[in-house]
Amino acid sequence: MPTMLEPWFSVIDDGIGLSLDNIFKLMGSLGGSTKDQSNLSVGGFGIGSKVAFALVDQFNIISRFEGTMYTVSAYRDDRNRPQYVLLDERTTDEVNGLEVRIPIEDRDFYKIENAVRQQLRYFDPKPTANTELEWDAIEYWMTGKDGTWGMSTDTNDTYRYTQSRVIMGNLCYPIETSKIREQHNDSHSTLLDKGIDIHLPIGSVSLPLSREAIIYDNATLSLIRGKLDAVAVEILQESQVNVD
Repeated sequence: MPTMLEPWFSVIDDGIGLSLDNIFKLMGSLGGSTKDQSNLSVGGFGIGSKVAFALVDQFNIISRFEGTMYTVSAYRDDRNRPQYVLLDERTTDEVNGLEVRIPIEDRDFYKIENAVRQQLRYFDPKPTANTELEWDAIEYWMTGKDGTWGMSTDTNDTYRYTQSRVIMGNLCYPIETSKIREQHNDSHSTLLDKGIDIHLPIGSVSLPLSREAIIYDNATLSLIRGKLDAVAVEILQESQVNVD
């Protein structure tokens, strides 16, 4: 997290790292990814590595790979095109891994912290941070027997609308009730308006290249509606047990 002494936001992992050639090949082009042959990971189109340009015009990529640490500067040229240049190359005894370091203005520190808390709230385990982050607690007043869904505690008010979400790959995707309902006030929309988190394996629902929303194709609609039908049955069964 950015601080006054280290005014940057960075994400660091101890994964496979990238060779210098792969930094230029994968970071410097669209469509290149080490995950494009698998549906078991978030990503696969090489889009996520470019999102830093949505915040800044220049950031650094630091890769530890097979005993060498490469520092590459990514920046926009005078034609607004991304360019990559090697700043430093040195030996290291650190394990393989990658860091993306993005400079942040001090006025935006809180904005970054709030975004991290929101976007990573479903991560388990949470990432290790250099500052104390107060993660928003995820609480359900009712959960499915298989642990794949939960009803939010924000739904105590009968008339209050609460956002429902698909949780996939530790990321949350808001569900548009209007896309799911088949008729006004059907059981699907009634449940969705009460704030249900549906946990699904990666690749279960269709996503665009940006990975920021749900594509409501026939397969996705069938899956979400089927899950909601199963939730409704389980709620009725549990309610009957409570009544008895």
